[in-house]
Amino acid sequence: MPKIPLYNQGLGQTVTTKPIQGVRANEGAFTASQKGFSAFGKSIEDAAFKFGMEEKKAETDRYRNKVNTEVNQEMNNFTMNSEATTVAEYQALADKKRIELRNKHLSGLEGKLTKNQFRDVSMQFDNTFAAKVATGSQQAHNKAQAIRTDQVNTTVDDTLSQLRSLDPSSQLYQDIQTGLDEGFDRWASQGIRPKYSKTTYRKELSASRFVNEIKNVNSQNGIERMRARLDEERPNMKVADYAARNTAIDAQEKIVDAEEVNTAHAYIIENIEDFTDEQFDEAIEDIRNGKTVSLETKASMEAGEGEKTISFSTMKSTNRGSLISMLTQSRKSDKAEILSANLNSVNAKVQNMSLSQLRTMEQTLTSKDDNGDFVISPDIKDFPGREQIRGIVERELAQKARRAVSEAGEITKDIVASVTANKGVLSEADNVKLSGVLTTLIDAEQFDEAAKIERTINATSRASTIFESIKFDSLEAVQTALKDARSTENMSTALGSETYQILSKQILERNKLIQKDFVGYYKRENPDEEITPSKLLTLQTEMGIAAVDLRVTSDAELASFKAEYDNPELNYNEKAAVMDSFLNRYGQNQNRVMRHLMETNTISFAQNIAASDPANINMKAVLAADTEKGQKEIKEKLSKDTLTLIKEETATIMQPYGNSITGSLVDDVMGGGASPSRVFHSLEMQTIVSQTAAFLHAADTSISAEKAVKIAYDTVIGNKFVFENVNGSQVRINKDYEPLKDGIREMLDASLTLDTDHLAASIEFPPTPFGRKDEDFQREYLKDLKSKGSWRTTTDNTGVYLVDQLGNLVQRKAGTGGGVADQLGFVSVNFDSIVPLAEQYQEGGANLPGNLRDRKTKILSTRKLF
Repeated sequence: MPKIPLYNQGLGQTVTTKPIQGVRANEGAFTASQKGFSAFGKSIEDAAFKFGMEEKKAETDRYRNKVNTEVNQEMNNFTMNSEATTVAEYQALADKKRIELRNKHLSGLEGKLTKNQFRDVSMQFDNTFAAKVATGSQQAHNKAQAIRTDQVNTTVDDTLSQLRSLDPSSQLYQDIQTGLDEGFDRWASQGIRPKYSKTTYRKELSASRFVNEIKNVNSQNGIERMRARLDEERPNMKVADYAARNTAIDAQEKIVDAEEVNTAHAYIIENIEDFTDEQFDEAIEDIRNGKTVSLETKASMEAGEGEKTISFSTMKSTNRGSLISMLTQSRKSDKAEILSANLNSVNAKVQNMSLSQLRTMEQTLTSKDDNGDFVISPDIKDFPGREQIRGIVERELAQKARRAVSEAGEITKDIVASVTANKGVLSEADNVKLSGVLTTLIDAEQFDEAAKIERTINATSRASTIFESIKFDSLEAVQTALKDARSTENMSTALGSETYQILSKQILERNKLIQKDFVGYYKRENPDEEITPSKLLTLQTEMGIAAVDLRVTSDAELASFKAEYDNPELNYNEKAAVMDSFLNRYGQNQNRVMRHLMETNTISFAQNIAASDPANINMKAVLAADTEKGQKEIKEKLSKDTLTLIKEETATIMQPYGNSITGSLVDDVMGGGASPSRVFHSLEMQTIVSQTAAFLHAADTSISAEKAVKIAYDTVIGNKFVFENVNGSQVRINKDYEPLKDGIREMLDASLTLDTDHLAASIEFPPTPFGRKDEDFQREYLKDLKSKGSWRTTTDNTGVYLVDQLGNLVQRKAGTGGGVADQLGFVSVNFDSIVPLAEQYQEGGANLPGNLRDRKTKILSTRKLF
């Protein structure tokens, strides 16, 4: 029969077998090794045992944790959903839940676990369940306490409501309050905390009773009772509460007093309608002395109503005084009402009366009929009342006179505007209006005003006639007209003085219109005339308008262009076509029109740059970079360091251009042309190049920042100009003149350094400083001008002007330049004027004898640069 395998401390099955019999060996041969093997086997057995025990422990912990987690969660849900309101009820329900959970979580584990394991898991169940029941029992207790507290609060509120309706001095009030006090003691011993305590419910009861009483008290006796009760309760009150209640009682007392006075006043007034003045005075005296007043009148006796009385013995003296004041005022109001009715009647009548009718009424105010009554308002007999009626009539007379003057003034404005528009001619319609105005003023006895208006119309007619003759005349003609109008003979009369004032005002207004929009003003004044740009320029020049301000375009034309140019549906090429078409209308005056567009902000600086070379594809980037969208793209895509690099590169590459605009530093002084406007122009150009380069780099990062700056610079400046150094400063020359740039450079330089006599004869020397001789100063100034003076290119790139060593424009001596050059007042030269000399230098200069200096001197001896 085979042996049954056994378990050996978790080592698995073991089978006992018989030892093998054989030749007997020497025990000593095996002793040492056998002992070592036995010890090793014993260690293996111990480790296996421990491993098996740890496995069982882990299994036990797993079931314990599972039971703990699931029972904890289910008991949380049970407690949360429980509707038990007492501890006993909760624990009874929990006991049933325990059986349910035990069967659910422990049933079936006996066969899976050893006895000790099951015991540990069961103990875990009991501990977890007990802890959750303890928590739930506390919650049930709290819930029961909350319910009882609500019930107690309801009881207290009902009791307080009952106490508020009872007299605090009654026995029933005392009995209910004693029962409520005992209840508070009982609830405190039960651990219940209602919203009131013994102290706070008394304060609340006192406050609510006070509020109720203050609303309902309507007599002085009631006020006195409230004051007495307040004094009784004062020891148990805060100072602030006492003061607040005292203030409320005082306020309510004033209301009670007012109601008492108003009631008595209404009753008395209703019953003394027929009182004579003597009866009224007697009643007032009785009220003042606190007596009984009889309100019997003739009307009440005839009506059979009998005698009516009212006693004032209990009314406070202050209330009697208020009542007397109200009665007295009401008595006056009755008389005032009669007067008011008459005054209203008179006022209504005079509104529709003419000035002559009002004067007649004024004369009859004191007239009486055969019965001795006044013809006008016979009910008003006293002197003050009659004077008030007179006042109404006189005020209406004055108002109608002022109204006539005001209306005449408005009509006069219309006539003046009409005469001015008709160039001094008074039309038939204006004559009719003027006659009506004068008649009205004379009827109103406003003789001075009538004379003043007639003089104003005549002065307007004379001034407008003069103004029309000089409106677009020369400055000298305007000054002569003003001088004549201001002559002693004319200014000695009121008409002449006013004529001069009106003419001066018309000329001043004309000057404003000319300054704002000469072309538009001229076209409005001459709608049927065919007007050419040349005529406009000639006319403006004769009128003394500065050359820089001469215009050939009107504001309306600029606005029309802007509306077309700003059309968002147009692409770049279409916009360029609109700009080109607009400028071409004005031929040789395109630069002047462009300047007008810029000065009026019709186009931006970037749009001006783009218009100078519309065929250049990179001009699209110039415009795009100047938009809000372009600026946003630059900021989003480029870092601050990159933008700084672009600005630095731009500043470097722009140095020649900036130098050609503002000049370089000479003895720490900025070169000529460094006026705010020219510095601003240089900065604007630098900004355009910088932001265009930034936009190009942001749009295509394969273009380096340095290359982007070069592209932007060439687009805006480099493709249009070359720069030549003349006497240490840059001169900007249009690309059109590039073949002659050497000749232009040399002739500009020679005009300063070689043609000294002509230079000295052509300039106006600055004033000689105090203490110096003219000859010495002028010699030194001329020497410095030759060595440190420079030529500056104009911002419109058409020529150059001369700047001295101090940065000042060199003034031209009157009569030496001729034409436009002389009008400008300073030494300047157009590039077109330099071209013949430059061509002579470059083409024939090599055939002239002597060195280059002699050749340039020879050229300047036959033809002057300026």
